[in-house]
Amino acid sequence: KAEVAGSAPAQMEGGVVRRKIGGSSSMFTLPLLGADRPGPPPMPARFREATARILRRASQQRAVDVRLADKLSFVIGVFGCSLTQWVFSDVPERMWLLFSLAIVPLLVIRLHMYMAVKLQLFLLDFCYLCLLLVLVHIHLLPCNRRLHFALFSLTSGPLAIATVAWRNSLVFHSVDKVTSIFIHLLPVATLHTLHWTPASLCPSEPPGWGAESRLSLHEWLGFPLLIYAGWQLLYVLFVDVCLAGVLRRDKKLQTSTRVLTAKPLRGPAKASLGLCRWLRLFGRNEEFDADSWKTKCVFIATQALYTLVVMLPAGLLATSQGAHFSLILMLLVLTVWNGAGYYFEVFSRRYEAELLRREEEVLRELATVAGQAVAAPLAAGQDSPERRFQYNTNRNSFSRLSDSLSVLADVAGGAIAATSSMENLPFSSMQLTSLLTSQPGQPLGAADWANGGPTISAALKAE
Repeated sequence: KAEVAGSAPAQMEGGVVRRKIGGSSSMFTLPLLGADRPGPPPMPARFREATARILRRASQQRAVDVRLADKLSFVIGVFGCSLTQWVFSDVPERMWLLFSLAIVPLLVIRLHMYMAVKLQLFLLDFCYLCLLLVLVHIHLLPCNRRLHFALFSLTSGPLAIATVAWRNSLVFHSVDKVTSIFIHLLPVATLHTLHWTPASLCPSEPPGWGAESRLSLHEWLGFPLLIYAGWQLLYVLFVDVCLAGVLRRDKKLQTSTRVLTAKPLRGPAKASLGLCRWLRLFGRNEEFDADSWKTKCVFIATQALYTLVVMLPAGLLATSQGAHFSLILMLLVLTVWNGAGYYFEVFSRRYEAELLRREEEVLRELATVAGQAVAAPLAAGQDSPERRFQYNTNRNSFSRLSDSLSVLADVAGGAIAATSSMENLPFSSMQLTSLLTSQPGQPLGAADWANGGPTISAALKAE
């Protein structure tokens, strides 16, 4: 229907539009193309229902799966950190209890998460042995002087500095990252309270362990290194000897050596390779091989040297509460700084890429449903020329729709690849889409998007 001011509604009579204009009796006629042909059949019910189901599921996934999980993790992370701060400052004599209650469920969660991505062998690393020894010290040997000072050196050295080496970030919505913070910093805070809180666990030490003004070299360096050497020997025997066949068959099963030698090399591994080449232990173009004993020996020696160096200040830290507290505060500030960088530089792009990935999945499902509609046979009793004409027209329309949805899915996939490859560029993928589609001249096609990062990155840098 078409309405004009001062005119009556139009009426169709046998393919002719008749309308009174301005109340006069004059008529005009407009022949309708194909007016004698029956109207197109409605959209197939199967296609309509499948489309509605896909879109309904997509909207529910975006609203619940992504954002609700992130919110729950964020709330738990904030409350966990707040509770830790309150216990540490107001009731330090109960810090050992918080450590005991928090560390076990966190390790269970980490085991579950790591097994899903084949990282379970990481739970054999040295920091997890230190956590176990802290629990032994709290519940079984609270008055063992040698174990106490050894754990003080190990937690204030290798565990504490691991937050720097592994770039731990205080990202509240990430259970994995909050767990890493607790694994590396909660033992340091717990030993701080055991060391300087009078009679926190051991009645035979009423002034606290921190009253010791002088420590022997064996107490703060010799015995801790002996513990480390024993762990390293057992680790090599179990992982590199007993599990050698398993690691050869399953290249996806990760160890710390495989992660550190993965391309591109990160800071410590890159520095180690450069030093090995400079010392002529490696050839000029030789690379690390995580499965070779040569590479394993390099990392064993590097980690042993790192452990020795970071434990050297432990003798001073054990006699100065202010110095030890300053270490904890400095590490906490560093993790908060890394977390801020993660939120503003990494998480926003990863979150956006996750939403784009779901968009890509929905588009491909819709393209598949449209493709199935193309292959749907003509219904029985609809074999008239007019119906066959409409059937072929609908098939062409569904075919074009399927192609268009596939192109849009390629665009989403290319945007994901571009987002992950351009973390240093000040563009989000939505700004990227707007920029490229608004530029004059020859636009980038779907194939360029599907190729991902290199093409689009080059275009943005040129712009």
